Parts: sequence; structure tokens; C-alpha cells
Amino acid sequence: MMAIDWAAVKPGTQLEVLPADKPGVYELRAVVTDLATGKELMRPRLLTEAGKEARIDVGAEGATMLRIAVTVKADGSAATTSTEVRRKGVLEASQRTELRLR
Repeated sequence: MMAIDWAAVKPGTQLEVLPADKPGVYELRAVVTDLATGKELMRPRLLTEAGKEARIDVGAEGATMLRIAVTVKADGSAATTSTEVRRKGVLEASQRTELRLR
């Protein structure tokens, strides 16, 4: 596994939410790239139950931090995803998207 220089990274994300193998459970699949270089950095996955939030924070405190979160509606009809990029603790970018699942 390569070391990531989080001080220099400009993260970009591609997110997908799919039903998991267990009823009422959903999986967020993410691809995190460095927008400056185009290199893929990681592919985190999150599992969550409908109606509950799941999130992951990656990066380095004092450098760049990326938060990815997902919440699927209790009826499984849609998911809300969000991303935040903080550099040295200051919010630089955020995005929130609602995805229809069925």
C-alpha cells in the first residue's frame, strides 16, 4: 500500500450506493482520487442499515481530511450522500446528493 501525502492531495470522489446482500442493509462504494494527479488513492466501502448514517474520515489531521457519509431512507427508496474536504481544519468544499435507489 502506498503512502499518501495528505498535505498535497486535492481529493475527488465517485460514490455509488447499492443494496447489500442482507435485507435492509446498503453499501456505499467510493473511489477517492487526487484531482491534481489523477491517481486513485483508495476505494473505501461503507455498510449501513436503512435509516442510519454511516461515515468515514480519511486523511491527516493538520493536512487534508475527507469525510464521506451516507444515509439511506428507512423505506430504502433513496440515499443521501455527502462529502466534505477540510484543509488544516478549514472547510474547503462540500457536496450533498440525493440518489434514488428504486
